Amino acid sequence: MLTPRLLILLMACVMSSCNHAARQEETAGKSGSASSTPPAPHPLKAQPERPSVKDEEFSFYRDTTLLFGKYIIAHDDEGYASVFYKPSPDSAWAEIPQVYGRSVELDTANVDRQGEPELLLTIEYKRSGSAAYGTVQTLYVLRPGPTLDSLLAVRTECSDWYHAWEDGELYSFGQTQQVTAGYGFICFGPVRATCERSHSTAPCECDAQDLAEAGGVPFARPGRYRWQRGRLAWVGSR
Repeated sequence: MLTPRLLILLMACVMSSCNHAARQEETAGKSGSASSTPPAPHPLKAQPERPSVKDEEFSFYRDTTLLFGKYIIAHDDEGYASVFYKPSPDSAWAEIPQVYGRSVELDTANVDRQGEPELLLTIEYKRSGSAAYGTVQTLYVLRPGPTLDSLLAVRTECSDWYHAWEDGELYSFGQTQQVTAGYGFICFGPVRATCERSHSTAPCECDAQDLAEAGGVPFARPGRYRWQRGRLAWVGSR
């Protein structure tokens, strides 16, 4: 039988053990809480550009490509292209009306040295047939804004080819003009032509109907053009 003195000592030991265990649990809890705190998040890498458009706006098209943050080339199931642009960051996508062809190229250059770069839009018209074909490329320099204002429209290439089976005549003709654009200027090289005929001595030239279908614009006068008095003006040879 325990004496009162031994009973008091035993109870004191039990209380001391409980307090020690409680302090260990508290310490472990604090340590575990600190180690489980997630580290501060690191900045995410920039995501690639994607068209921020509603699906139904482009559901008709086979694919879409976003260029320069504000232009979209969209191809339909037959491969024909349409081009859309955003007049402002919060506006809806608007279609550029003169675009419809299998070959469309986009570039930009600040040719007027004001605000945003202009859109350099090259469209190829193509006529295909079993014995003949023809192409015409047209360059449009368009200033972005609430509307796309046309600063310049010129022909940069045309070609014509046919093979007349009845007399064996084979005709191949092409004209090209190199274009270079930069800050405050646009340059046009000389118009270079190639022509091959197997029999006829008729003059070489692009098909008039093809030129009319493509808009009928001429080649530019070779040389350098600069932005002067609200327009692109010829300032001399290259």
